[in-house]
Amino acid sequence: MKILIIVSLLLQLTTTLWADVSYNQYIDMKKEAYSLYENGDKNAAISSVNQFIKVYPKNIRAQNLLAVFHYWSGNFAQSKVILQNILKN
Repeated sequence: MKILIIVSLLLQLTTTLWADVSYNQYIDMKKEAYSLYENGDKNAAISSVNQFIKVYPKNIRAQNLLAVFHYWSGNFAQSKVILQNILKN
């Protein structure tokens, strides 16, 4: 019983640490992407988000950010596809 509790706690700790790293990296990427977008480099902003998604493909926040950038850029069809994929998963 004690072993199960220890294993459970280790799994929770590992998951929490991994999630925090992913979240912190997302925040850094988001700041950079917004800065690029606001300075008129829309393609670099979208590329930055795409690169992050390659590393963290299940990060819904990043996928949503990508949809927002596509929407703001006038690429409504791509934004819609991304949002539909989020909803499917």
